Amino acid sequence: MSQSTASLLRSLTARHPELGRILENASWLTGSRILRLVLSVFLVAVLARYLGPAQYGVLQYSLAVVVIVSTAAGLGLQGVVVRNLVRDERSAGTLLGSALLLRVLSGAVGSLTCIAIALVIADPAVRQVLSLLAIMALLGSGEVLAFWFEARVKSRPIIIVQLLAFACGAAAKLCLVLWQAELGLFALVFALETLLVAVGSFRVFRWQAPAGLQLRVSTAVVGELLRESWPLLVSSLATIIYTRADQVMLGQLAGTAAVGQYSAALSISEFWHLLIVAFSASVMPGIIRLHGEDRSLFLARIQLTLDAMVSVTLLVVITLSLLAPLIVSLLFGPAYLEAGRVLAIHAWTSVFIVWGVISNGWHLAENRQRLAMERTLLGAAANIGLNLILIPRYGAAGAAVATLVAQMFATVGFDLLRKETRPMLRMKLLSVYPPHLLGRYRTLRGSQP
Repeated sequence: MSQSTASLLRSLTARHPELGRILENASWLTGSRILRLVLSVFLVAVLARYLGPAQYGVLQYSLAVVVIVSTAAGLGLQGVVVRNLVRDERSAGTLLGSALLLRVLSGAVGSLTCIAIALVIADPAVRQVLSLLAIMALLGSGEVLAFWFEARVKSRPIIIVQLLAFACGAAAKLCLVLWQAELGLFALVFALETLLVAVGSFRVFRWQAPAGLQLRVSTAVVGELLRESWPLLVSSLATIIYTRADQVMLGQLAGTAAVGQYSAALSISEFWHLLIVAFSASVMPGIIRLHGEDRSLFLARIQLTLDAMVSVTLLVVITLSLLAPLIVSLLFGPAYLEAGRVLAIHAWTSVFIVWGVISNGWHLAENRQRLAMERTLLGAAANIGLNLILIPRYGAAGAAVATLVAQMFATVGFDLLRKETRPMLRMKLLSVYPPHLLGRYRTLRGSQP
């Protein structure tokens, strides 16, 4: 970091103390994600080379099914629970207990759903791997306890748990490669890693939570959570469909080898996507808190976040797009040649991911979850329709184009069609408008003491 940038950050945090706390939490979230993702890219490269496109495609196809089912099992609770914890921390015990009960029940249904899907799949390899991974839908219930840390903008304990579980899982997978293990054992390690996160989250919550905080279930709160979260559930499910349906549809329309090619490229592109989500998850609770205190400051902070995140993302996207064939060749080898073409296209979805996650926070603060739901439903429908057209003709590259165009429909087209969302569209477009960004930089430089 340059001296002028460091000075600028010190000036901003001195004038806005809450910004310093947000940035500290964001640094933990993004720092841990960077560490995990850097190691994940190495790990994915090792697994992809060892398993080959076909077997790696089986693993990724099965994981995509589990992710879609697990997202449905999440019930869209995260945004609502975090928002309500921010607004009224005194009701944390009842809110978390009710949310945890809902998530356990939905997770059990999700695991049974994955097993039912596995039973009707003809490919025995997919059937075995998906059955082993099914328990992840239930074990994901531990994420509810992480909401408490997220709302308090103190994510460090949960991050440490996740890092330890990831390290154990990574070591186990590398050992399996050295032992030349069969595919089913790799699936088992993925499930055990999720178990470690769930157990660790519970233990650290009991350690960090105040003595008077007891998890309780209220039928009234359960009903309220379901009423408030269902639009977010539909929204998050639609989002995961148009980010994971590609792999499922590729498996059905082009075979598991095409899934392996696409997933290899996706592992690099999503490196940045996950950092975007992590930074947004840390920043947005503080911004949402401003909504009820100072609306003009709330909107200004939204614009500042968009400007910063899109500017950095564009630099990353251009680099990935230009160097895609070289990056894929170095990481995965000549067997994954098609993945280079996929990465060059898919990398551009990162800009729309930034716009999507920030506008989700805006919708949540404005209590307009239904608009977020409608927007992502449009994107999911566009992605499925485009996949049906493009995958049979262009394979994995066609799936990448379908995702990119669907993201464009969801984050730009929808905002243009709805009067309520046009202010958000204006903020999005400003974040890629060079004169605005140059003026923003000069203003921030001029505000230094």
